[in-house]
Amino acid sequence: MQKRINLGGTMNLRDLGGYPTKDGRVTAWGRNFRSACPQGLCEADIEYARDTLGITTVIDLRGEFELGVQPCGLAGVDGINYRNIPLLSDFEYGMDKFGGESYYLMAEHIPSMSELFRTIANAPGAVLFHCTAGKDRTGMTAAILLMLVGVEDIDIVADYQVSRTYIDPLVQYLKANYPQMPQHAGESPVEFIREFMARFRERWGTVEGYFDYLGLSADEVGKLKNRMI
Repeated sequence: MQKRINLGGTMNLRDLGGYPTKDGRVTAWGRNFRSACPQGLCEADIEYARDTLGITTVIDLRGEFELGVQPCGLAGVDGINYRNIPLLSDFEYGMDKFGGESYYLMAEHIPSMSELFRTIANAPGAVLFHCTAGKDRTGMTAAILLMLVGVEDIDIVADYQVSRTYIDPLVQYLKANYPQMPQHAGESPVEFIREFMARFRERWGTVEGYFDYLGLSADEVGKLKNRMI
């Protein structure tokens, strides 16, 4: 389990570093961060994200409705390149079906996914990618990056599953105020990410095969691997 990073009121902020790979290496610290939507940031929080964590690129995976409800706290910050690359949202697909199937549908969408991974590959410093809770769209993106460099499935599942712990305040709020929402809303059951990885491998075989489907070059894939290790 990766240690949560404190940044204002931002939930579920973690580093993808520290995971062992099948060939005996370890994913790099301080290059790739995942989180819920950054919020409640004071100037000191912004300086910490930019100057201490070294974040130069923020990728917001949310759709237009979500942006209007809750703007990203790192958008418009000097020294940070903010990019909105919307993936399939719960509002477009339906929370009753959100999970492994919708992750797979997101992965199939060439324009947004190719832009997402090209942006990560070419970022000059650390990258933070996020959605609303940092669980579904963010979790799917993290899983692909971890699979790329050979992190064991058990660790990929754990990285996904721990989101439920870190977004517990949000889950409790949703359950108390929106009883009509599906039972799994805010949850991160292992079945979701396992289903996604199984369907991903059945379709594309390897992450390299997937990136070929997206049209990424060998140089871009190499950059992604170098960022991760």
